[in-house]
Amino acid sequence: MEDALADPDADFDRLLRQSRLAVGDAEFCAMALRLHSDRAAACSRGEIRPSRRDLRALDPAVVLTAVCAEFGGEPADISVRRRNSILRPLAAAMLAKHAALTQKEIADLMGLTSSSAVSQQLRRIDPPSRTAAALLHRMDARLLLPAARR
Repeated sequence: MEDALADPDADFDRLLRQSRLAVGDAEFCAMALRLHSDRAAACSRGEIRPSRRDLRALDPAVVLTAVCAEFGGEPADISVRRRNSILRPLAAAMLAKHAALTQKEIADLMGLTSSSAVSQQLRRIDPPSRTAAALLHRMDARLLLPAARR
């Protein structure tokens, strides 16, 4: 009896590794996976953009052009990673505030890998240093001018 308990059960180990959702034959595991996928799809929600900001939203190209004009660069420069540069964090903050984009949309626009990369960029200027605060204030003033609104 003790020998039987000491020996690992290879069949049981194989069943445990076969599916993370269910233990059973292939048909049962496939059904469990299908049900899990269906329910997960029904419950997932995308990022919700606040509708109150959509009325005043600027075109993202206008925002990126204004940010790049502040630094004397081109919008393509935003997708280039530079050490200790404030360009990308500032662009992300201005896109969120003035273009009413979600972090996922900002990531896609800036060529970042995910929305968490946008969070990392925003964290670099929160709380803002004196330099970052001055830049944020200047960019807000530039983007809030009536000529910038379309």
